[in-house]
Amino acid sequence: MRNVALTSVKAFLPNDNEVIKIIDMCDLDPSPKTWRLWTDGNGNNLIIRNDKTVFSKKTKPTTRYPIIIKDIYYKSSAKQISNNSKWAMVSLAESIEESIPNICFLWFLGIDDKLRLVCYMKDAWVENKSPLSSGILSLRTIIKNMEESYKVIMGSGYISGPYEGNIVKSWAVSWPPSKNFQLDLLLTNRTIGDKILKDCGVL
Repeated sequence: MRNVALTSVKAFLPNDNEVIKIIDMCDLDPSPKTWRLWTDGNGNNLIIRNDKTVFSKKTKPTTRYPIIIKDIYYKSSAKQISNNSKWAMVSLAESIEESIPNICFLWFLGIDDKLRLVCYMKDAWVENKSPLSSGILSLRTIIKNMEESYKVIMGSGYISGPYEGNIVKSWAVSWPPSKNFQLDLLLTNRTIGDKILKDCGVL
């Protein structure tokens, strides 16, 4: 059923190879009713519209469609996820308002080619989330930069809400990361950078 649904997506979106990669990296399953709807089992959906636009949406789990966590690393520590990854995109948003804490998202691409998302806030680990919950734009940015071993990405298009318009810096890096990335992260924000690198077993 999944292969049939993937074939339908490829036929409908022949020029959008990123969608297939998103489906695979986020380990999505098609709805039994339509190939236009895919779910990660955590209440996050990828939806393909008739006009060929693609977006993600979070839905409230129900007894009919309960949360089903498939990833064995979903509850793992940052270090365990780091140790089983080969590439990452790290995005740091520094707020210009004291009432809004700094946040950092780390999307790890595992050696199994599955994507995982580790979240920090107030210079401390908060939770791991489904990568699909970060939105299509962030996932497309990841795919566009996956071949980079070290690249600085500026812009705030994929960190929204109160952080729009604030300072956002991202890095695409092979993992374990180079000394250049480590130094740049620490120079950007020493406190959260030191915490992340230690939590991930880099320092």
